[in-house]
Amino acid sequence: MSGKKKMKSLASIFMILTMVFSLFGGITLAPIKAHAEGIVGTVGKIGDTIDFGGAYVVWDNTDPSCKLTFTSVTVNSVKWDDFWNQWELVTDKGAHNLYFAVHDSADTSVVPKGYKVVGGEGTESDPYTLDLVYGDYTVIYDENGADKGSIPTETTASYYSGESVTVLGNTGNLKKDDYKFVGWNTKADGTGTSYVAGDTFNISKNTVLYAQWKDSRTGDLIGKTVKMGGTIDFDGAYVVSDYTSRFYTIEISEINWISDMEMWEFGADGLYIYVSGTSDSPATGFKVTSGIGTEADPYTLEAVYEESTHVHTLVKTNKTFATCTEDGYQEYWTCSECNKLFSDSEAKNQISKPIVIPATGHDWGEWEVTKPATETEDGIETRVCKNDASHVETRVIEKFSHIHTFVKVDGVPATCTEDGYQAYWVCSECNKLFSDGIVKNEISKPIVIPATGHDWGEWEVTKPATETEEGVETRVCKNDASHVETRPIAKSNGSGSENGTWADDFTGLSKVGETWYYVENGVWISDKYGFIEYKGYQFIVANGVLAKVNGLVMDPNSDKWYFCAEGQVVKHTGLVMYNDEWFYVENGVLDTSLNALVAYNGGLFYVAAGRILRDVSGLVMDPNSPDWYFVALGEVQVQYTGLVVYDDVWFYVAKGKLAVNYTGEAEYDGKVFQVENGMVK
Repeated sequence: MSGKKKMKSLASIFMILTMVFSLFGGITLAPIKAHAEGIVGTVGKIGDTIDFGGAYVVWDNTDPSCKLTFTSVTVNSVKWDDFWNQWELVTDKGAHNLYFAVHDSADTSVVPKGYKVVGGEGTESDPYTLDLVYGDYTVIYDENGADKGSIPTETTASYYSGESVTVLGNTGNLKKDDYKFVGWNTKADGTGTSYVAGDTFNISKNTVLYAQWKDSRTGDLIGKTVKMGGTIDFDGAYVVSDYTSRFYTIEISEINWISDMEMWEFGADGLYIYVSGTSDSPATGFKVTSGIGTEADPYTLEAVYEESTHVHTLVKTNKTFATCTEDGYQEYWTCSECNKLFSDSEAKNQISKPIVIPATGHDWGEWEVTKPATETEDGIETRVCKNDASHVETRVIEKFSHIHTFVKVDGVPATCTEDGYQAYWVCSECNKLFSDGIVKNEISKPIVIPATGHDWGEWEVTKPATETEEGVETRVCKNDASHVETRPIAKSNGSGSENGTWADDFTGLSKVGETWYYVENGVWISDKYGFIEYKGYQFIVANGVLAKVNGLVMDPNSDKWYFCAEGQVVKHTGLVMYNDEWFYVENGVLDTSLNALVAYNGGLFYVAAGRILRDVSGLVMDPNSPDWYFVALGEVQVQYTGLVVYDDVWFYVAKGKLAVNYTGEAEYDGKVFQVENGMVK
């Protein structure tokens, strides 16, 4: 702080002390300990009042000894003080204005918006410190192809997030030949948000406002000549071509002589106008010669023939790539003499303006919790744009009234015959269950890991058969070696065959010992493999022996699957498990055409192509009705009534079904929400 400013500050302090002593006599001043809490980070803009609670404040960081106690301060205006060479924030405290030294990197022509409390605790030994602040975002005006004039000058250097911006008019008198100014838009092609002078909006990012132009060339077109690369706007008027037709806008990008019609063809993008003429010399365009554009009196045209004497001197403008939020432009060439624009380096294709490459838009990644919510503070979720990692969005995770105290319950792996379940967490206070330890995925019950079923190895002879004793075959489960199955091998009849003696007219299954053999006309068919029918039932036979298999078995002679128990097809209708998944069978046959909600064992499941879709969670539409259901791992949560989120929108479900007819209140996480036709307002 300069010596003059110290004197000015000390004089102010002395004035205050004189006033205090004159009022209270010989009272000794003591540091004020009580002060406003949580004030660091507070911004005081023009017109704002900050209550410091009588704390000590340093408003010029260059000299911490210059401090006073304040109760509250209101900034009325900001001005530059040439005497002190500092910014002066004029306050409601009279002589006690706030003086700030300018940072070396600051532009003194940019007026600050106010100040910010940047540190301190408000005590005499550690007073609050202040610093200048400027706005966060800027507004830029773009002439968007104007031929003359200048863009409006923004008097405000920058704005705070959420601050109201008043849109300026065409103060620089921008003009574009054959067009009139109609306002501003956030996109150059007019597909964004439109504004006119005096409109306001709350700013949330750096904003470019592009001038918008309306074609003023429609109307009386008599005498209008249009050449290659030129555009004419008939505004829907009637035009005599080879026939009377209605035209709108045509840009001449090609001129061709059609010999069989003896006419010149002018056109672009599939729209053509045909004009009578001669082929003695190439036509360079056409001229509107008469008419008023009505159906009764359409415009008439004639071809024009003029040789061009101008040679373009082209200057290339490189391609500008589009970003997430801003349009780009294809490369183009400009004639430095006539200022015409072309899309090619040979000046064959004239354009009225650069060809826009639309902004790509954000490609957001998944939301990730970067700060978990607690009982006292909101949390934060963040997502990052995959196109540009500097583009980041955050949203608040509301604090909750109850902090869960988690106890982890370890998962239990599934066995061949028994279901297991995944690890989960239980709150020791409210007894709610979660599939994670960060209060993100609440569940109604542990997530089941279905029983794996046996994975049998090959049959092996552990005791050969003889003429007097049956043999034994054994197989062991690959998942659990303690699971063992055996089956007998029939006694040998001395001929090397293991079939018994059957009548010549017997066909079917016959039991020898503990083994069932498939016999045709009294002969064991040892190479039989497939499904056979016997006494009204179907059985699976492998190597001529009943295969006592369980579960879904594919018919080797067709594409059908059957649900078997001990080798016999069970005429069951409903859900069955196979290879850790659930399938729907109809009378024992897998129905791969089914796509529906299926009731089973007190639950309701989403089945597609005959299989429960375990990877489906959230709100799912019934394929056979307009109803929606709340699904987790393919199962409708019929036990749940409350709010669920789907595509960032909250809905109300009752017993697992979207309650589209419900309008009223719904409680969730200790708060009450208004629901209208099943959707949270």
